[in-house]
Amino acid sequence: MDLAFQIRQLFKIGSQKLILPAAYWLNSRGKDTEKQNRVILLADAHHHACPESMQLVAQALQEKAKAEHLTILEEYLDYGSAGVLRTTAYMLRFMRLYAGADVVVLCDNFLPAASCKKKSSTKVVQLWHACGALKKFGYDTTEDIPATYSGHVYANLDVVTVSSPAAVRHFASAMRLPQKVMHSVGVSRTDRFFDQQFLKDCRERFARRYPRSRGRKVVLWAPTFRGNAARTRNISLDLKKLQKALGEEYFVVSSLHPHMLGNAKNIGNTKNIGNIWNTMGKNRIQGAFRRSKTGNAGKSRIQGAFRREKTGSAKRDTYLHLSTLEMLPAVDVLVADYSSLVYEYLLLKKSLVLYVPDLEQYREERGFYMDIDELPAVIVTEEDQLSDAILQAVSDAVSDTSSYEVSNVASVIALDTISDSSADDGQEQLVQSQQTDQYDAFLQKWMSGCDGHATERIVEEILS
Repeated sequence: MDLAFQIRQLFKIGSQKLILPAAYWLNSRGKDTEKQNRVILLADAHHHACPESMQLVAQALQEKAKAEHLTILEEYLDYGSAGVLRTTAYMLRFMRLYAGADVVVLCDNFLPAASCKKKSSTKVVQLWHACGALKKFGYDTTEDIPATYSGHVYANLDVVTVSSPAAVRHFASAMRLPQKVMHSVGVSRTDRFFDQQFLKDCRERFARRYPRSRGRKVVLWAPTFRGNAARTRNISLDLKKLQKALGEEYFVVSSLHPHMLGNAKNIGNTKNIGNIWNTMGKNRIQGAFRRSKTGNAGKSRIQGAFRREKTGSAKRDTYLHLSTLEMLPAVDVLVADYSSLVYEYLLLKKSLVLYVPDLEQYREERGFYMDIDELPAVIVTEEDQLSDAILQAVSDAVSDTSSYEVSNVASVIALDTISDSSADDGQEQLVQSQQTDQYDAFLQKWMSGCDGHATERIVEEILS
C-alpha cells in the first residue's frame, strides 16, 4: 500500500469522524426557522459539473422551481483532480448547505452526506449511476469498501432509485440498507434513449467526430476498470489487430472508463483506432452545467452542453465530444465486459459481445449478482475469437441499426446455436422471435422502470 493512498485514507477518516460532523452541527444551529422556498441541493464528488446521471433531474427541477417555490443549489467537484485544500473547502461548503437543505440529491458515493447524524426533516435521495445489478459492489466486495473501513458509506440515504424490482435486494445488500429504501422507479438518464431527437443528434455528432465511420459498421469497445478507483487493473486488447481482422467494412472505436485513464499505458495497442476517452472534452462539456441557485435559465444551461459546432473553436470540441452514453446510438456492436452500461445499451436492442478474458478470476474474486449467461450476448474469453464473434453478432442482427428506434429489434445469439446458411426463412423467423423474447424478458426483469418516464417519477419522489 503506497504512502499517498494511506494519507488519503487518513484524511477521509479524519474528515468523516471529526471535521464534517462538527461543521454540520455548527451550521445547523438556528436553521429551523421557516423558509419561503424549499431548498434542494444537488451534489457530486466525481465531476466538476452536473453529472450525466443527474442532468435530466436537474433540468426538471429547474423547470418546476418557480411554480413549486424551490431554491435549487448545485455543488460539484471532482475530488480526484481538485487537491486537498480545494476538496476540504468544498466539503465544508457542502456541510453548510446540507444543514439548511430540505432535500439532497446524489448519484454516487458521497462521503460528506454520510458523515453526520442528519436532521430527520432532510431527505437524501441517491440516484445511483448504474442500472441493473451485474457485478458486486459496495459492501458486497472488499474491492469497493475495505473490511477495515470505519463508518457507513451509505448512511442517511432515504431513497435509492433503481432500475427494476429485481435489483432491489442486491442494492439493499450492497448498501447495507433496508429494502424499503430502494425505489424501483427507474434510472433518469435512460429517458434519453426514448427521445428520438437525442438519438438522431448523437448519430450525427458521432459521424462528424469520426468521419471515417460513415457507411461502415461501428464497433465500440467500452471496458470497465478492475479493482477500485484508487487502484485499477486493466485488460488489454489490440485494437489495430481487431480492426485489421474485421476489415474496411468496420470502424473500431474505444471509450475507456475514467478510472482506467491513469493506467492507459497497459490497455494495449490503440494507436490511430477511434478514441481514447477524452478527459479534456469531458471537462469542457461539464463546464456547460454551471452552478445555479434559482430556477431560471436552468434548461438553457443544460442544453448549452450541446451547442452548435463552430469550426476552429473550443465550441467545436465541446459539441463533438461524446460521452460513452452518447456514442451508443451510433454503435452496431458494443464490446463490453462487466459494466452496467450493458443494461442501458440493451434498451436499444442491438448486438452485444462480452469480451471477458478474466471471467473465472473475476467471478471468483469479485462475483456477480446474476448469471452472466442471462445477458443476451455473445461471450468471448479469447482475444483471437473476438472478431468472429463480432461478425456473427452483426450477421444475426434483425434490423438496420443505423436508423433504429428503441422499439426496433436486433438479435444476438450464441455462436454455437446459429443455424446454418441453408435454413429456410421460417426457421430464421423462429430464431429471431426467440431472440426477441430473450431481449424482452431480460429488459422486463432488469429494466422495467426505464420506460422513458423515470425522471418524472424521480422528481415526484424528490418533491413528495
